[in-house]
Amino acid sequence: MIVNILKVEKEKNNYKIFVEKNPLYPDGKGGQLGDRGQIDKANIKYVDENYILVDRELNVGENQIKLDKNNQKDISKQHTAQHIISAIMKDSYGLNTVGFRMSEEYSTIDIDKRISGDLINKIEDISNEKVNENLDVYEKNYDRSEAENLSLRKDISEKITEDIRVIYIENLDASACGGFHVKNTLEINMIKIIKTENIKNGYMRIYFLAGERVLNYLKSSESILNELGTILNTNKEDFVSKITKIIEENDIQKKELDNLYSYKANNLIKNLEPFKIVNNINIFYLEKEDESFEYVYKNFDKENFIFILKDNDTYKIQSDSVNVGTLIKSINNEHSTKGGGGKNNGQIKGNISFENIIDLI
Repeated sequence: MIVNILKVEKEKNNYKIFVEKNPLYPDGKGGQLGDRGQIDKANIKYVDENYILVDRELNVGENQIKLDKNNQKDISKQHTAQHIISAIMKDSYGLNTVGFRMSEEYSTIDIDKRISGDLINKIEDISNEKVNENLDVYEKNYDRSEAENLSLRKDISEKITEDIRVIYIENLDASACGGFHVKNTLEINMIKIIKTENIKNGYMRIYFLAGERVLNYLKSSESILNELGTILNTNKEDFVSKITKIIEENDIQKKELDNLYSYKANNLIKNLEPFKIVNNINIFYLEKEDESFEYVYKNFDKENFIFILKDNDTYKIQSDSVNVGTLIKSINNEHSTKGGGGKNNGQIKGNISFENIIDLI
């Protein structure tokens, strides 16, 4: 395939090339990934309807395109898998697909209701049953008036004015779509739903993989499990009991550590003397050594005081005698530090010393 480059523009570390009659499928159209491959020796990184993003500069004029067929096969599997999942959810459970997006790691389907994990598992099982039923996937083209009379899974966008391409999955689905698809469901091999999340408007987002992406996911999961087995020094079958025991032990240790920090903090507060007295206000100052100093800060109970805790380049300030927020604003104006606070507490960060703070009290 030959493409005629009309103009080249540098875009950070890449190059935008503007071509005559862009022949490549653009990223994001119908939620799908775009074409990948090479133009001359430049790798295609992104395809827009108006330009192609590549990783090296190209000459204006005719250049050879070599498309990545494996990328197209992968996209076709993900996209057809989406049609299968969406058709099953629509026909069997009345769930409408309201969004679809494909990335290089996973694909997502947004549906108009939130459903249980059990139903998600059932949808995955049925989807894989359909994959293994050896269903033909084919396309037909219609003019707009013909397409309006078809029984399709979703309405045709009013933005589409030209002929309509409909993708059929034998005895399962008919949907207007311009993307890449397999010829037969067996090409997909397997569909795996990896997670879900609730999103706005009461919708749910379903993350899924298809084809070789499932195999790669399983290999990665297996590798992680093997590594965990080595770390935990146990078999996979015993992971739950082993991790549960570790969490319980950790909770006990955390409580013991909290008690130790609290005890140390109480002693620090009890024996803490003012570092300095300014305008009859007791200035207390500590530099953080461990978490017990946070307990001191949270439980400080002196009167007529300003307490400053230094944590690396951050100063945490609290007081019952001056407005901490106003003090921090003064420090920011004087020293170009960053921070803020309210009437009784706040914090500030930057190149500043304890003495700089004291000077502005």
